[in-house]
Amino acid sequence: MKRPILINDLYQEGDPNETTDIAIAKALNRQVEYREGIFNVRIGGGAVHLTKHWVAWVDFYDDVESKGWIQDKYHLRIQVDGQQTLDWEVETYNPAFGAITLYMHWHDDNLIYIYAEKHDIYGVTATHNAVRHRVELGLHGTQVHVDQNIVRVIRVEHNPQRIIEQYRLPDWTPLDPLPHDKARELGLLEESEG
Repeated sequence: MKRPILINDLYQEGDPNETTDIAIAKALNRQVEYREGIFNVRIGGGAVHLTKHWVAWVDFYDDVESKGWIQDKYHLRIQVDGQQTLDWEVETYNPAFGAITLYMHWHDDNLIYIYAEKHDIYGVTATHNAVRHRVELGLHGTQVHVDQNIVRVIRVEHNPQRIIEQYRLPDWTPLDPLPHDKARELGLLEESEG
């Protein structure tokens, strides 16, 4: 059985988006990084719809001329048929501490975007022109697994029994917790856990 994507594996290795960023820049016919006023603007993750070729990406605006108040910001953007149809400023506790793209993928006509900011990990569903859902998945260190249209979460806070929460995409509908025997079968827990 194929192991589900473990988002924290990607996050701990550094930037999981390096080759993705180059592909997204090519799809947008632009550079991965460019200068705009006081900002260096850099792609920080993205996804291309397999059949419709819609492009979704995050632009990181890095304030390189800060004079005391850092103005960093992140924007989730979607382009349809060469026209930008969504520009959502990514909600963070403080953008100066980052909003790292952990997962971005089209699920039919819904974009699923998971990111880590200063304290927490969030899941977002967007259509080509609107953000529909944003859910808090847990503090840093929370394990997040994506397996087709199911997201499984093992929170680090207040979870001594390592309860595995489950959500159905694209609407982040809560499902019953995953039993530990099934979690071990999927490789989400060690044999000794649970």
